[in-house]
Amino acid sequence: MSSSRVIEIEDVCFGYEYQEVLHNISLTLEEGQFAVMVGPNGGGKTTLLRLMLGLLTPRYGRIRLFGQAPEMARHLAGYVPQSLHYDAQFPASVEDVVLMGRVERHWLGPYRRADRTAAASAMEQVGLGGYGRRPFRALSGGERQRVLMARALASEPRLLLLDEPGANLDPGSGRQVYELLRELNRRVTILLVSHNLKVVASYVSHVICVNRTADMHRIDDVGRTGLAGGEWVQLNHVSCPVAVHDEDCSSPHHGAAGSQPACGCGHSQPAGRA
Repeated sequence: MSSSRVIEIEDVCFGYEYQEVLHNISLTLEEGQFAVMVGPNGGGKTTLLRLMLGLLTPRYGRIRLFGQAPEMARHLAGYVPQSLHYDAQFPASVEDVVLMGRVERHWLGPYRRADRTAAASAMEQVGLGGYGRRPFRALSGGERQRVLMARALASEPRLLLLDEPGANLDPGSGRQVYELLRELNRRVTILLVSHNLKVVASYVSHVICVNRTADMHRIDDVGRTGLAGGEWVQLNHVSCPVAVHDEDCSSPHHGAAGSQPACGCGHSQPAGRA
């Protein structure tokens, strides 16, 4: 395997119980790339992300992270979830949350000087220098997302994996996050999941369309075809509906029970549209 290959997925199939979610996936992410995974809800994006982290095991096929099994190389990857589930009454400071990114470095004893130095550096990188003592619960949504990014960066990763980092942010905060990711991409390989290709297209180098199967191409080579008020992305043999909104989705009907998705963000389709 080439040393420039950060993620290599070969003929991977995965399912939950009797339902196959991903079929015969083969992808390679090279060092320095900035890729986005798009596709419909339930198409397998988050499942594929969890497989890359070694949190799930393929039924068939093989995944390598920096040439190793994911569970062996997971310390080289920083993961940023959509949000952090926590007790709002717990008095955690920003520094406390960022230091969580150093936990796997040592399981016993207090944090060391090197840990606090790495945490301070990570906060500076995301524009939160001096925020260390502030209560995490008192921050805005955009600031909290930056804290989660700092937590991932505190582990000094070579790869950043993000699950819809702009999904719960207002448009202005979302743009700031993507601008920050573009800056970080100068030294870290990045893969993010997004429901809105239009918002992230100007930042990423590659797009991965995931809809049970998957395909990957440079963003400049992606073909787009309008369909019923939405947009389909065609990558070779893989087609998947994605959002085409100018900003991240903030519709109150997002994910509403009984809605039929017309795009990756879950907007419900008007009657009569296929």
